Amino acid sequence: MAAGIAISVAAPAAAEPTQIVKIKVKQVTFYESADGKPAGRIPRDQISLPLGIKEISGNGRFLVTIGNKDLWIPKVLAVTDEGAPEVTVSCQQITKSYATSRGFGNCK
Repeated sequence: MAAGIAISVAAPAAAEPTQIVKIKVKQVTFYESADGKPAGRIPRDQISLPLGIKEISGNGRFLVTIGNKDLWIPKVLAVTDEGAPEVTVSCQQITKSYATSRGFGNCK
């Protein structure tokens, strides 16, 4: 018997994020330019949240000010004030418990 999960994501109507409200890692790698190499790391507990986002680069970095210095941090390390997408999941019976336990949402 084949099992499957179909997921559809509806894009939120919200504009681009304006603030970082949470940092996902204990040490944040920062960059001094949008396309530069890593320039250092900052412990998460030394960053005051929320952080205003000044600019968003095309390569997945946010420009923020930390300690009076403009730095770029990777988007993947941050949680923003942008609304989360709405997720709808259609599951076959055999995958229903797997999908909901893995955070895919509620099965229809």
